[in-house]
Amino acid sequence: MDCQGQALAATAAYEPPQGEIEEELARIWSEILRISPVGRNDGFFELGGDSLLATAILHKIQDAFGMELPLRTVFESQTIKALAEMIDDIRK
Repeated sequence: MDCQGQALAATAAYEPPQGEIEEELARIWSEILRISPVGRNDGFFELGGDSLLATAILHKIQDAFGMELPLRTVFESQTIKALAEMIDDIRK
């Protein structure tokens, strides 16, 4: 199964990212997890993420959004949608 097939198999119903923050997060997750597409409701750990990859994601988020988030953020907000909402709230 190719990477795209793995992502589709890991999700019940693919829903594309919505808005700039979700799109950037999906790009980051896709790069780090090496899967595509990544939907807004896909679970980070269900897609094969682990604590080491979560750290890599947080570094990319820091570069992209200029904010440093604690590791627990990925455990608490395991979807693109939830993480984007958290980032949006912090930016306000």
